[in-house]
Amino acid sequence: MANGITNQYSLIINSFGFTILQTTLLGCVTGIVSFFSLISAAIALYYTKNSRAWISLIAYIPGALSSILLLALPWSNRWGLISGIWIRSTVGIPYAVVMIWAANASAGHTKKTTVIALYHIGYGLGNIISPQLFRPEWKPRYKPTWIILLVVFLPPLSLQKKFIE
Repeated sequence: MANGITNQYSLIINSFGFTILQTTLLGCVTGIVSFFSLISAAIALYYTKNSRAWISLIAYIPGALSSILLLALPWSNRWGLISGIWIRSTVGIPYAVVMIWAANASAGHTKKTTVIALYHIGYGLGNIISPQLFRPEWKPRYKPTWIILLVVFLPPLSLQKKFIE
């Protein structure tokens, strides 16, 4: 679900009181964070064995922290709020890692195809649902949105802990 929010970043950043030009420039930081976090995860995967769960787990932490920042910081702290948006950009790592994991953990072409198809169905549903969390009556803080996203982040954190143990 977190990926569908990337479409809302401009609206969220603009609601913090930035101009349209500032919003556009500040929105570029999310792409930079995504790029470097994915590169870092790829390097970590390359140099370590059996670390998929750990890397995915670690990548969920900034997303959860992001929701906490967006809920807890005062509205006047717009740089803190935008930092919460920026660190949310690491949530692409679990998607990439789980895709690799699902493909490698499934034996046979049909099973791999089925697992990946089901994963993409869930991914697509999340992308459809998440923009709906930005309801006009929740403006400008969208507190229920960040609470829902925080709750969505918690099960993957607890499930991956079980895979690691």
